[in-house]
Amino acid sequence: MKKLTKALVFNLILIVMIFSAGNILREKWEYKSDQYKFRYEKMKDFSNSDTKTLFLGSSGSFTAINQAKIFENSGIPVFSLAHNLQSPFASYHLFEDYIKENKDVKLLFQDILGLTREVNPNIEHHETNFFYALTAIDNKKGYIQGLKNEFDKDYTKGYYIPILKYHDRWNRLKKEDFFEIEDKEEITSFQVKKVKPVNFTPEYMKYDKNFKKSEVGEKYLTKIINLAKSNDIEVILYILPKMDYTLNEIEEYHKFAKKHNLKIIDFTSEKLYTQLGIDTKTDFYDNAHLNYNGGKKISKYFANYISTNYPEYKENISNETKQLFEKEIEIINRKYEK
Repeated sequence: MKKLTKALVFNLILIVMIFSAGNILREKWEYKSDQYKFRYEKMKDFSNSDTKTLFLGSSGSFTAINQAKIFENSGIPVFSLAHNLQSPFASYHLFEDYIKENKDVKLLFQDILGLTREVNPNIEHHETNFFYALTAIDNKKGYIQGLKNEFDKDYTKGYYIPILKYHDRWNRLKKEDFFEIEDKEEITSFQVKKVKPVNFTPEYMKYDKNFKKSEVGEKYLTKIINLAKSNDIEVILYILPKMDYTLNEIEEYHKFAKKHNLKIIDFTSEKLYTQLGIDTKTDFYDNAHLNYNGGKKISKYFANYISTNYPEYKENISNETKQLFEKEIEIINRKYEK
């Protein structure tokens, strides 16, 4: 009996070690999936009718859309479900999962970058980013099956038993792989204070003869629009500032919006770029992402846009919601307004 008990304990410890080692070995980005899960669940489980506005998008949205600053400038609560390399595939599943439990959403702002920038889990450094949504949503089986159907590969083992996929990464580990990222207390997206003067790339706003839009991206952006319509949710598309857009891309974004009869907010337009005072010397941390300072300008614009066009979203906000977002403002200002 003692031998059996020892064997069971040994095997249990071995299983725990294998799974722990797998999570350490798994390819990671600066913002980890378990941290995203914490924030997503906190937003999804915040059950009241006050939050009527959602944002979806990739890393550009992740750094530019500051929920605390939008509330500070408008008094209107919004939630951003953006994360690094969020494909329209992941956006669709997050959106579907969120609105199942939150029936009061009336407005969705959708980043349209995925129409032209392919994010494919079959590319190794992309795969982990598909796990952000997977760790957060309820229908994990359906999500993995969707990945298999769409990208012709089974990701079950890579997600549930990561050591089978990442076992050869042992000699590339960094100290960050062994620790969780701190500061889980707030739901506002990770902000970057780093400032890097940037320049427009040579291909900026020029035609690319090899341009090709993403068929998968278009498919899932369309599914998002259709899902929103069936739930009486208005969709507004947006294009964030980046230094490497081709003219093909901008034209494709506007054609897509026109095809679906949707509004599109284009922050690359000369009018908005000038109006917001976007500065390439102070508002970016690389060619593709705004920093905290640039994000404040984008967030203030959205605050004004929502409060002007949807003033009713500010009415009868509960004390519970006010307390949540006032705490967000205090945390963000303490961390970044130094």
